[in-house]
Amino acid sequence: MQALAYDMAELADDHGLSSLGAEAIAACRVLDAPLYVDMNDDGPRIRAAATANRITYRTVGR
Repeated sequence: MQALAYDMAELADDHGLSSLGAEAIAACRVLDAPLYVDMNDDGPRIRAAATANRITYRTVGR
């Protein structure tokens, strides 16, 4: 978590993300991984942050 903290703060400030959203984007950046989000939790801010950071963003669910 300490390795992500600074990046999370910047992401939250730059994109208006919650702590959880910032953590998810920061982790994807570090791990070079895609982000899968339940379709009920899909939101424009986290989607925009993923796009801005070139993170593959997918929604899952029915």
